[in-house]
Amino acid sequence: MEEFTKISIDLALSTKIKNYDRLVSEGESKMKTCVFYDGGSCIKFRSNSKILAVWKNDTKITPHALFCYLCPFYAFRDDGDRISLTMYDLYLFYMELRARIEREAVKLEERLNDVTFASSVFIRKRYNELLDILNDAEDKIDIIKAILSITKGM
Repeated sequence: MEEFTKISIDLALSTKIKNYDRLVSEGESKMKTCVFYDGGSCIKFRSNSKILAVWKNDTKITPHALFCYLCPFYAFRDDGDRISLTMYDLYLFYMELRARIEREAVKLEERLNDVTFASSVFIRKRYNELLDILNDAEDKIDIIKAILSITKGM
């Protein structure tokens, strides 16, 4: 049944999300190395979480690889905390992240325009890093929007 659900998700999303196969591959890689993935399920999320999952039961949830690609908890240590999460929560997380990054980027841009700091390698490097993170957050927001638009009717 898990395989049927995975195939159904893949069919629905592959036409809506560009580079879908690459993203799923990255998600599978993250899943395999994630401290929260125990080989069959994700122990970070409670089973009542409304995430992109291939299987749920009363005690466990098996996320889809695309969700693992989007998951902001990948690099965290296991603190024993279990949470409930929805795709809307994830959307809000990335929207807030984008807003914070944009504010910081504007401040750095102002400093780069100032003659005193214009040649600062460190500020320019941080500014470029922020732009990369911002692009990544915007890509993830677009993916989450696609997922929400498909699952809205379910």
